[in-house]
Amino acid sequence: MWPVDPIGRGSQARVLHIAVGARAIEAGLFDGTRFESTSRIELTVDDDDCSGVAAAISSAISSLGEISHTQGVPRSCRVVISDFWLRATELPWSARMLGADASVGAHIRAQFEASGWDVADGDCMRWDDARALKPRLAVLYPVRLLAAIRGAAQAHQFALASIRPLSTVALELTGGSRPADLAVIEDGVSTFIPVHAGRLGEPTIELTTQPRAATLAARRRRALFDDASGAASSLAVLDLSKDRASVPLEGGVHLIATPVATNLAGNPVSSMLACTVVRARYGRHSLDVFQAPTRRGRIHALTALALVGVAVLAVQATQSTAQLATLRSETLAAALVSSPLSPPLTKAERSQWQRISEIAREINAPIGALMGALRSPADIDVQVVSADVDAAVVGSPDAARRITVQAEAHQALDMQRYVDFLANRPTLASATLVRHDLADGNAGSLYRFTVEATWRP
Repeated sequence: MWPVDPIGRGSQARVLHIAVGARAIEAGLFDGTRFESTSRIELTVDDDDCSGVAAAISSAISSLGEISHTQGVPRSCRVVISDFWLRATELPWSARMLGADASVGAHIRAQFEASGWDVADGDCMRWDDARALKPRLAVLYPVRLLAAIRGAAQAHQFALASIRPLSTVALELTGGSRPADLAVIEDGVSTFIPVHAGRLGEPTIELTTQPRAATLAARRRRALFDDASGAASSLAVLDLSKDRASVPLEGGVHLIATPVATNLAGNPVSSMLACTVVRARYGRHSLDVFQAPTRRGRIHALTALALVGVAVLAVQATQSTAQLATLRSETLAAALVSSPLSPPLTKAERSQWQRISEIAREINAPIGALMGALRSPADIDVQVVSADVDAAVVGSPDAARRITVQAEAHQALDMQRYVDFLANRPTLASATLVRHDLADGNAGSLYRFTVEATWRP
């Protein structure tokens, strides 16, 4: 579906660069050193069918002007997309991630659906190359967005070569600093991304008139969640907004130097468009729609080497199997003779083990999936204030899966619609409105309400 066209090695072909921002589409024709022409089309947020994005991309390319064939038609197109347009979820490690692409794709699709995201046929899923036993990030490119990009590129005779998230560019720009957290600020949009050992985590995206304040607030919430002392970790900020010079800094927060690219007149182009020129340090990023063609071959080669090593170890192990079996029998016999049976647990010890089991159940709760399921849709004006797993009633199997949601709404209708929305979430088994009142007791004020829900194991 997405054929790879390598970027003109050894040729002078120019490359079309497209930046799909949250608020604007930018395009530019790059000759390898400078942008020959650029354009910018303001964008209306249209997260349903991407029709506004499709029209804006086509207009942005058309605004570059007529490209003379005598100057060489650009062969390739590179696209960077704001994470605002994508869907992302962090996956716990699973042996299912080691299977064939089809089974891995089915597993990731199920994880997206469990997190509350709708997955359409044709959506493109990519996942990060995290180390074994470590969580990894999966990104979903909506099929309508990809179809809009592909249609515009084909209409202007460009071959797509790279489509990747803006967050991967931000991580590349940090170099070797390895911050604990990463943030990308666009006009009206704040994207906060935890970073785990150099790998991107699940982003938190907020539409706001004050993206800088929202970014710092997200950092403080992350600190309270990860560290009981509330000590905030380091944060690298890529600010692509128009007034980025006024960013208020806190301790441990530093700005990422934005990339610089110029046009033929020597004037700098926008930072967002300049981000499209940044290349992944080790070839195509694993979250790129166009993954490196040799990636699967390298994996197969490494797998073959691992199998050879396992075979050698198996031969060596077989030679000493009898000795190990004898030694094990002697050890078990000695243990049975010399070790008395363990005494029964005391009442205090049983209480302690019960508490440990309760804590383990809380830790193993699918927090990522629950948070995705609680996120209200755009047409329901509800703000979730808090969500807590009810640890006080972990005595029964059903109670162990209960979550209590505190939320606010401007209208009673939105409150009821949100409760109905939760009741129909695939991750939740039930949702019940247990309490509601006005914030200050006066008509016209906010409704504060409590919903008790049960999540599916």
